[in-house]
Amino acid sequence: MPSDNVHVARRSFQAWNEAGVEGSRRLGWTEDAEYHDPPGLPDAGVYRGADAVAAHLEEMSALIPNQAEIIEATAVGEDEVLIIFSLHGQGGSSGVPVEQPMGCLIRITDGKVSRWRMFMSHEDAREAAGLSD
Repeated sequence: MPSDNVHVARRSFQAWNEAGVEGSRRLGWTEDAEYHDPPGLPDAGVYRGADAVAAHLEEMSALIPNQAEIIEATAVGEDEVLIIFSLHGQGGSSGVPVEQPMGCLIRITDGKVSRWRMFMSHEDAREAAGLSD
C-alpha cells in the first residue's frame, strides 16, 4: 500500500506539471481534501474541500506559474508520502524567476489525495515527517 501511495503522489505532481490544478484534481482528490499553506507564509491558511483547494491553488498559480521537480518521494507510515521538490517558475506579472526548495506531506485516502501540508524547505518537511537527521 505505501508504494501505491508514492505512485499516486508522484502522478498528482506530474498531472499538475502537465495540466495545472485541474489536471491534478481530475487525477483524484477526495471531496473533503485539505491544503495547508507553508507555516510562516504571510496570510497562511488551511483550505478545506476540493473546490476551496482548487480555487486557492489557481490563485497561487496565477501569481507564480510553476512546475515542480520531484527530488525524492518517500512513504511515511500507511497513508502519507513525503515529497521533496524544487519549485521552478516566474512571477506572473513581474517575470522574475522563482526557484524554491519545498516539501510536502501528502495524505492518500482510497487512492486519492486527501491532504497536502506544504513546507518552505526540505528540512522542515523532513522534520514534520519524522525523518530529520
